[in-house]
Amino acid sequence: MTESRKFSVHPQIIYSLIQAQAGTLGKAVLESVMNSIDADATKITIDISRTKLKIVDDGHGFRSRKEIEDCFEVFGFPHEEGARIYGQFGIGRAQLWSFCSTVWRTNGFVMDVDIKNRGLDYHLKENQNKAQGLSIDAKFYTPLTTHDLMVFEKELKDLAMYAQIPVYLNGELISRDPTKEKWTHDTDDAWIKVSDSSYLTVYNLGVLVKRFYAGVLGVGGLVVTKPGVRLALNMARNDILEAECKVWARIKPFIQRKADEKVRTKTTKLTDAELENRAQRFLSEDLAFKEIKDTRLITDITNRSHTIEQFMNGRRGRIVTMALPESQRGQRAHMTKSAFVLHPITLVRFGAESLEEFKTKLIESMADMKDVYWFRNFVSQTIFEPDLAKAVPHLSDNYEVLSEKDVTVKEKALLWAFSFIDSDVRSLISNLEEHEEQLASREIRVGISDSADAWTDGVKCIVFNRKSLASADKGIGGMLRIISLLVHEYLHNGPSTDSHVHDETFYYRFHSAYVYSEELGDLAFKAYRLYVQRLRNKGITVSKTLLEPLTFAENLDNSVPSNDEGEPVEERLAA
Repeated sequence: MTESRKFSVHPQIIYSLIQAQAGTLGKAVLESVMNSIDADATKITIDISRTKLKIVDDGHGFRSRKEIEDCFEVFGFPHEEGARIYGQFGIGRAQLWSFCSTVWRTNGFVMDVDIKNRGLDYHLKENQNKAQGLSIDAKFYTPLTTHDLMVFEKELKDLAMYAQIPVYLNGELISRDPTKEKWTHDTDDAWIKVSDSSYLTVYNLGVLVKRFYAGVLGVGGLVVTKPGVRLALNMARNDILEAECKVWARIKPFIQRKADEKVRTKTTKLTDAELENRAQRFLSEDLAFKEIKDTRLITDITNRSHTIEQFMNGRRGRIVTMALPESQRGQRAHMTKSAFVLHPITLVRFGAESLEEFKTKLIESMADMKDVYWFRNFVSQTIFEPDLAKAVPHLSDNYEVLSEKDVTVKEKALLWAFSFIDSDVRSLISNLEEHEEQLASREIRVGISDSADAWTDGVKCIVFNRKSLASADKGIGGMLRIISLLVHEYLHNGPSTDSHVHDETFYYRFHSAYVYSEELGDLAFKAYRLYVQRLRNKGITVSKTLLEPLTFAENLDNSVPSNDEGEPVEERLAA
């Protein structure tokens, strides 16, 4: 005999479902907001403290015992399309039960739920005092901290920002009327605001669904679907089912077109999101080479941007490698044209995890483009070496400090000149912050390095690469460069060898130093004059190039600086 049987669900599955779907307290309360809107409420008030929560609306609530039996105690319910604005699955109300015991009052009924202590058995009372709408009184199983409260308030304000009815939190109206906001675009489906923000935030019927990184569509901003325009969402309501959502299929290309228009008319530098969007669309063949040929998609280690053509022309005969911007070796390799050193952001932009993948993506993106076959061949023949040390083996990470016997006479003359401006340089740096104490003096030495113009231990010593000191023989401009290096190294309060990160304070102070550009120029001129004077006093022939900036009568004589006691410094140093 064949028997017809029905499948059933063990109560433990329901309990597990309640626990599993519980996200944050903010999302749990948002479910109540959406249920109130589905119940035709015109407003909802929420009051919360560390121990209690109260939610009240003026909707129709549960209107009969049958509704309670069908829609409150049963998880999941059948419903006709369009019968509810938000409700689809009939399980959202249980999110709140994971955080607190709750007492629901509606139309003379009272439902008391405490799954922590009573499991899935709830208490139902009838013929109680009839209250308008629905109210929920809750007690938290674990009291909230002050920080918990702050996080909840911020989250709920974000989640319910454009809710279709007024939402009050502890007496404050936290929802907005989208019809009173300023939007860049108003379509049949949604209100849209395009901006340069990092994320495109999407609200379904006024409730937050998802934040897309702006690189997905090339712009950030806001999208709020209009009343009656519903996105197809997953069960958790935190993602759009793009494959089947007809509304998003209209909104997405509209936003992308507006992003493209924005890029075409933009006169300022494109944002990282705009660049990533164009790079990804080029790789997917959504954009042809001619459409991105003028876009600076390639960023090198010095943060300079290049078009793809400029990148290929700029790397003729050079290996392509990659290094973090704080790598002095990488900076040196790029500046000396030993290699074309990419900034890691370039690989991120093209969705590549390695240089080899970056190369492959570039080649494959133009596999069917006959007009750029030359470029494809060019990329194919280029060496992409991920190991910086292998890419530029002639540039070492060594930092050699020369002994005094190995320092040339001209280099000693420079160090001598620096000794007279050292105090002024330190005073200038200290003046960048009103109450900062005078920096301690550091010994200035000469060294050799393939990767740094100068370096410091941050405490006692500053070492100049002798190659950078050679700039002094190029005139005042060269000396100014050396003095700028001195300022740079003095600003480091830690070692600056090889990889070192300049924090925000460093950049602020370094660029602030150029507020004193006139003082820097004066110091460079003073050091230059002393340098030339020292060379002459040592009997070293001084070229006309070096003498040109100086007025002989005003700036050069045969005397030398003296100390406070009037003793010639040259004689004192010699002694």
